[in-house]
Parts: sequence; C-alpha cells; structure tokens
Amino acid sequence: MIATELSIAYDFVVGLAAGLVGGFLGLGGGVVLVPMFVTHLGIDVKTAVATSLSLAVVNGLIASGSHCRRGLVNPYLVSILAPAGIFGAIAGSLFTLSVPGIVVKAVFVGLLIYAFASIFFGGPRERVSSGSFEYFDEARNTTIRYGVRRPLLLGLLSFSAGVASGMLGIGGGTVYVPLMVVVGWVPIKPAIAASSYLVALTSASGALVYLAHGVVDSMLFSATAPGVLLGAAIGARAMRKTRAAIVRRIFGLVLLYYAYDMLMDVIAELTG
Repeated sequence: MIATELSIAYDFVVGLAAGLVGGFLGLGGGVVLVPMFVTHLGIDVKTAVATSLSLAVVNGLIASGSHCRRGLVNPYLVSILAPAGIFGAIAGSLFTLSVPGIVVKAVFVGLLIYAFASIFFGGPRERVSSGSFEYFDEARNTTIRYGVRRPLLLGLLSFSAGVASGMLGIGGGTVYVPLMVVVGWVPIKPAIAASSYLVALTSASGALVYLAHGVVDSMLFSATAPGVLLGAAIGARAMRKTRAAIVRRIFGLVLLYYAYDMLMDVIAELTG
C-alpha cells in the first residue's frame, strides 16, 4: 500500500515538473516525461513516448488557454504551422511503431542537441516597433511589435516538428519554438505561446494513432495528468512574467540537460 502511494506521488511530481517545463517553455513536457519514464521507471520507450504524447495534449491545452486569455497566441502563426504539423505527427507516430526503441532514443538526443544550439546561440533578439503583430510583455511592462519572416518556409518545416512530436512524444515544441525564433524571427514569448497551442493540436493527432494501437499506459497517464494540469498553469503564468532573455537561456539549458540524460541511456544500452 505504501509503495503504491509513493508511486502515485512520484508520478504526480513527475507530471508537475513536466507541466512546469511545458507551460513555461511551450514544449508539451515530453523532454521531462520521456527520459523519466524510460530511465527512472523502466518503461519501454515506445510506451513512454505514447503516454507522454497523450499528456502533451493536456499540457498544451492548459498552457495555450492561459496564453490565449492574455492575447499572446498569434492565430496567424498557428494557421501556417498547424496543417503540416498535424500530418507530420501522424507520420512520426507510425514510424515509431515500426522501428527499434534505441533508434527513437538516438533521434531524440540529436533533436535536443540541435534545438539547444538553435535557441541558445541563434536567432535575433527581441525587436521593438517592427512588424504587424504585437504582444504585451508583462516582465517589461511594454508592448512589443514584431513580424513573421519566411511564412512559407515555416509552414513547410513545421512538418518536421510534427514528425518529432509523433515520433518522440515531445509535443513538437523543441522544434516549433526554435523554428519560429530562428527562421521566422518571432520573439521567444509569442513563439512559446503559439507552440503550446500547436502542441495540443499535433499531439492529439499522434496520440490517436498510439491509442488505436493500444500503446498508451492508461494508469500512468491517470497518475501523471493531475501534476501536468497544475504545472502547466503555473509554468505559463511564470513565463509571461519572466524576461525574454532569461526564458531563452532556460529553454536551452533544459534541452541540453535532457539530451545528456537520454544520451547516457543510449550509451548504456549499446554497451550493456
């Protein structure tokens, strides 16, 4: 009985951490959930990916709802990124079901390293009074105007974000956010807000594929979801009140940490 209660408490804490990271950074929480499920709970990577992706839907809905109420989600960004992202999520889910688990882990590591380098070192800084869109930055107490560059390229590349979402159970935010910041020159905060919305859409598409194949662990989902709900709400609010430069660096460091964590797991599996 005590062991069961400790397990439920652990799952809640893991969900809370995933929700905080997902809500704060627009990631869907998979960068926390997948490594924790695999390396600490010993869950098969495909089940971990499928369950994480289902939880990313919850995370995305809560975080994007909070951002929408503050006018931070840009409908134009969502409209150009969502279509290809949804198809990519379905393709990525089907691919994961057909390849060895270690391949999924290795791709996950590569994606995290790429995303870290892109968001931490690349892309322009916030630009004031440029472009036709705007948002109110609560940390700076000012309105930021911005534009969206290369919309067609953004739309095409969003397919890769969808593939990452379905294949790795991460919601796609690790690709969506760097894509918008580096390619589209979108400030980090509206990029994260749009990513949260896109995470909910693309994750739902991929999760349906996994549900149809019976890969999602319903008990793990139920134990982790309450923490995700609470964490996503807190994380989204915290992001809006934090300076953009700090958000960028936190985003990058979180990705780097989990890239290292999963890489160690891949090395252990190859040498074990």
